[in-house]
Amino acid sequence: MASRTFQWISSTDPQNKLQLEQLHHRMMQFYANESTRDGYQVLIPTSENTTPADPVSIAFLHWFQQQQFSNIIEVGCGNGRTFNYLQHLMANGTYTGIEVDEQSITRNQQKWPQQHWIQSDAYTLPVTDEFADLIFSMYVVEHLVYPKKALDLMYQKLKPGGIMALVFPDFTCTKRLPSQQLGLSLLQSAKRKLQKLRVFDAIISIYDSRVRLQKALKKIALHPGQFIINTAPACLHATKQQVWPDYDAVYIASKSDVEHWAMQVNGTIEYPMGKEAPFDEHSFITIQKPA
Repeated sequence: MASRTFQWISSTDPQNKLQLEQLHHRMMQFYANESTRDGYQVLIPTSENTTPADPVSIAFLHWFQQQQFSNIIEVGCGNGRTFNYLQHLMANGTYTGIEVDEQSITRNQQKWPQQHWIQSDAYTLPVTDEFADLIFSMYVVEHLVYPKKALDLMYQKLKPGGIMALVFPDFTCTKRLPSQQLGLSLLQSAKRKLQKLRVFDAIISIYDSRVRLQKALKKIALHPGQFIINTAPACLHATKQQVWPDYDAVYIASKSDVEHWAMQVNGTIEYPMGKEAPFDEHSFITIQKPA
């Protein structure tokens, strides 16, 4: 059997330019094609509640309430769920939501016409430089083929003294990567493979998850700054019935990468809620730009 290697590459290595461009194109097609996203849409919360249920969002809102921001940008605003929580805490601040999906932007504009909604990817951000005193994203960076490029641009849009706030899964901490196929098929777990009598597939899947994946993720954490990308995310090969959270995550997100980047731009790093559970696996980091 041919060697089974994870198809991971650095997004900061110029030699990988062509592979990254091809992956970016395929991911944009995935997000733009409603027929491929029917099942995925079910995973996106659409609740009208003004109070979130998950502890990470609650913590972010608690932190936000203690701050004072005049110009706020959200990168990857989606269906406006986070803004729906924030609008009751914003006082006189202005909000700009940026989202690659045009339909989401249209719906948000209709629902909240008093705010600014812009259809754009994270690599363009058509907003004036040094405009925002807060720019944030919630579970966005792990879906970017060029995470460092996006972080650089977000930082560019911050005023001196402004804050970037990022919430993302730390896959090097969870020791899981939902977008990585394990074993010989896309069935999500060894248990399901056994239920379908795919014994050999299940055995390989267990080995992959407990040995190969663990070693690979540990290595990434030890060498920050490469912003490693999974070029074969499960979402590009799965059927409509094979859908699970973060099966479309391409960037193998880690706190060590983001910390390394922040130090390179002289940002002041803080973890407002620390790094203990659940903020070990769901990172909440802020980076303040020098005044």
